[in-house]
Amino acid sequence: MFFRDHASDTYDEGGPAAPSAELSPENQQRIAAAEGWLELGDSIEAATELNQVSPVHHDHPAVLTLRWRMFAKAHDWKAACEVAETLSVLVPQIVEPQLLLAEAVRSVPNGGLPKALQLLVDAAPRFQHEPVIPFTIARYACTLRRFKEAHRWWMTALTIAKQQGTDREWKRKALLEEDLQPLWREDVLP
Repeated sequence: MFFRDHASDTYDEGGPAAPSAELSPENQQRIAAAEGWLELGDSIEAATELNQVSPVHHDHPAVLTLRWRMFAKAHDWKAACEVAETLSVLVPQIVEPQLLLAEAVRSVPNGGLPKALQLLVDAAPRFQHEPVIPFTIARYACTLRRFKEAHRWWMTALTIAKQQGTDREWKRKALLEEDLQPLWREDVLP
């Protein structure tokens, strides 16, 4: 997950929801153990490990991201949505919480794909150098059968990827993405 490599980073202390400073080696170890348990499919042991992280670090992005993954795995989308909202406030400059929030909104009762899509469309201007946002919008739009919109967002993602020199990777990803398969049919776009 996206915060895994950043577990020992120091974050800006500004604002009431800012995560606490650098994680101790013991807390980093707890987080790594929790991630291991989660990958093994044992959410109970993962939660046990996370609960042993110092309370002052319970709002650290690495801890919250693992909590999101645990809730998502359990299909507790309401709780996953709350964690993702907290993350997006905590680290608004990072794109991944927006994606986690969209995924949770997509699955939460009274949410759905149109709301998740709109959430990402609203976030797109803040992440103009991230191809993953327009790529995900393209996926969601395609799933909703809004093919012209999906194509436009895919082209935006590809343009950003070209500027970063990652366009081949994103083309490969797009070709394998099941949600985007209708775009590759000739009869979809005029």
